[in-house]
Amino acid sequence: MAKRRDVEAAVDNEDDDVADDQRHNQIPTVGLWILRASAAPIAVIFRRGPTKQVRLVRWDLRTDDFQRGQWMAARAYADRSRISPDGVYVDYVGIRRGNEWRAIAKVPYFTPLAVREPTGWVSPTSTALPPWLLHSGPLWPQEPLDGWQPVAEPGAYPLHKPHPTIPDLVLQRRDARPVMDGYASWTDRHAYDYRLFDARGDVEHDLGTADWGDWHPSGDLAVAREGLITRIPMLRRAPGEARVIADFNGETFEKLPPPPRALVW
Repeated sequence: MAKRRDVEAAVDNEDDDVADDQRHNQIPTVGLWILRASAAPIAVIFRRGPTKQVRLVRWDLRTDDFQRGQWMAARAYADRSRISPDGVYVDYVGIRRGNEWRAIAKVPYFTPLAVREPTGWVSPTSTALPPWLLHSGPLWPQEPLDGWQPVAEPGAYPLHKPHPTIPDLVLQRRDARPVMDGYASWTDRHAYDYRLFDARGDVEHDLGTADWGDWHPSGDLAVAREGLITRIPMLRRAPGEARVIADFNGETFEKLPPPPRALVW
């Protein structure tokens, strides 16, 4: 288990191997993993790339304001991470040089308020954050927390999510990677295929592969792929012209000390 000093060493300190890659002009692939708060119009973005570097970003879904936060020279298991219902805290899992940890921090910073053993899927432990409670394990899949429901048995794919105001318009998400023997794990996915269905189950539009997609509070479709986040309006049940609302390409590691408010509960 990593100690607090190991975690702090990963936060705001660029990894030497990654720095060498950047000096040799190796262009990193940007991946975006997004977690939405259940009780507030806030999301946290894990902006990944290059390898062993990740940045947190706070997304205000009311205004589409993006607050770019701290970098961390480590891998972050975003699929094992959670955002508090009010969108204030992120409970994340990181690993660096064989040391793995679970930490709680204030969005959009990695600087830990608490560090503990990454229990993963068993041996539950909890940390009280008034008025919320963050649970470190066993972890429930993120999809049901975000309103996605399986078509068949729990844990199966594809998943469906109706439009918030057009009930007969459904967004479908499938694992974009090959599935062995009809089984797909809840975790460790990196891309999904998205399609729009009508009430009869007919495919209306194939939206292709993306890191993430979901209904925006406005009713638009929000999609993250190739380092971009776009909003696509629904015009008479058909996707309109996509509009880029955030571009995370071309960003490089920079130190961002946390403000005092990020160091207290």
